[in-house]
Amino acid sequence: MKKSLLLITLVLALNSAHSQVKEPPVVGSIYGFVQSTILKECNGDGVPIDNVSPLNVPSGVRLKIEKNLIDKKVVISILQWPVKYDAKTKAVKNQAYDENRKNNEKYRGGQNDLTDKYFLISISEFELACKKIEKRTGITFATSSTLLKYRPGSGSISGELGNDFNVGFLVALSFRQNTNRVHYLMAGLNPGIVKITPATTKNYITEEANVASFSPTIGYMFEVKGAQIGIMTGLDILTGNAYRKWDYRGRPWIGFGVGFSLWKIGNLSSPPTGQ
Repeated sequence: MKKSLLLITLVLALNSAHSQVKEPPVVGSIYGFVQSTILKECNGDGVPIDNVSPLNVPSGVRLKIEKNLIDKKVVISILQWPVKYDAKTKAVKNQAYDENRKNNEKYRGGQNDLTDKYFLISISEFELACKKIEKRTGITFATSSTLLKYRPGSGSISGELGNDFNVGFLVALSFRQNTNRVHYLMAGLNPGIVKITPATTKNYITEEANVASFSPTIGYMFEVKGAQIGIMTGLDILTGNAYRKWDYRGRPWIGFGVGFSLWKIGNLSSPPTGQ
């Protein structure tokens, strides 16, 4: 039991440490504003330009990291000012269209204005107001924990609902629906601890015991704003001779789980306009 608690504490500590590590803004990376933000115009070296009114950037504007400064500030450029249309009529959705179109030309250094535009933002404000834009699809390496497992029964074998400790190491194919919603198809292994009893081993053992196990696992996970929840299935393979007598040997379980992303392969892209 002490070993189980130690392992649980270690896993939670590792996940907590990972969640506290903030990815630094990498030059050339693409981000999007998730809230309205005031920006000061500057030159390419981050020197503010006087006599220029601050720019109020709305949520949804995409930006590119141009330079990291030593005083905890970032130089950025605007990639796209969002223009939204009515999905049914393709007509202009609101009166802000003309203004948005002009802003695209003005602040992106587009066809009518070839002058590069740069803006200044502090690291603290950047981390609060900006989110990295991910690819629509990608590969994610993650951990997961199946909180509840149900092992179906048949005939003389009753179904069993348990909450055995387990931690899964998974590879997932991700499908990004939008900025906040991601779908994952996963496969991997779930090492864990399974409780067996005399009743579930045809009295092969004489008292209840916790046995180490590993489970080939597949599943689906849904993520909303970083919170992950999913459904999984797998086969528990136990260590020791009691596994040969275990009622649920070779029987797949169905589980309810939560996940923790570790790192991703490929993460730069641009979502459709208006998202």
